[in-house]
Amino acid sequence: MDCKSCNKTQLTPFFCSCCNVLDISYESSDKFETLGLKKSYELDKKDFEDRYLTLSKVTHPDRYQDLSETQKTKILNLSAQINGSYFSLKDDLTRAQLVLDHLISDGMALDKKSLPKNFLFEILEIREEMDEDSTDDDRLEEIESEVEGLRKSTHKEIEKIFQELTKLNVLDTNHLQDVQTKLNTISYYDRILEQIEGKLDD
Repeated sequence: MDCKSCNKTQLTPFFCSCCNVLDISYESSDKFETLGLKKSYELDKKDFEDRYLTLSKVTHPDRYQDLSETQKTKILNLSAQINGSYFSLKDDLTRAQLVLDHLISDGMALDKKSLPKNFLFEILEIREEMDEDSTDDDRLEEIESEVEGLRKSTHKEIEKIFQELTKLNVLDTNHLQDVQTKLNTISYYDRILEQIEGKLDD
């Protein structure tokens, strides 16, 4: 998007870093758009951090003490929107899910509840062992470590799939469905880890 004031490409839809024009009324639920990024799993970490730092500075409430209360509220909302987008996209798994959700909205059909064969049975076995009276804290910590390992390996598999898609330069439904399935398994791992933490804290 080109800036209406200087005709240069804007950093984001609401801010031009060339002439410092800021639209404080900007609102969007699109986290990629808010930071001026293309909807992709691949992320230039330096550019990402630089964008966030620039936008955080330009929307810092302390810079707008002379504005009306209505305008101050808009600045606060915009700042919160930037922060929310940053922390969502910084998380690799959240970013992966947002990319998939975008593709689905564009007409690509994925099964959002799919899980690997026998996965639920494996989860049930883990939970049953967690609930056994004979399972002490030491064993719970062992289970926690095992599940964290499964989560980490699944995360790496997701990264490899996106890297492969980038090389192919094509949106392959089978690969993307595999990503969705793996994201679903991580959700189960996360719930188990939360339950273990709860038991260890009791």
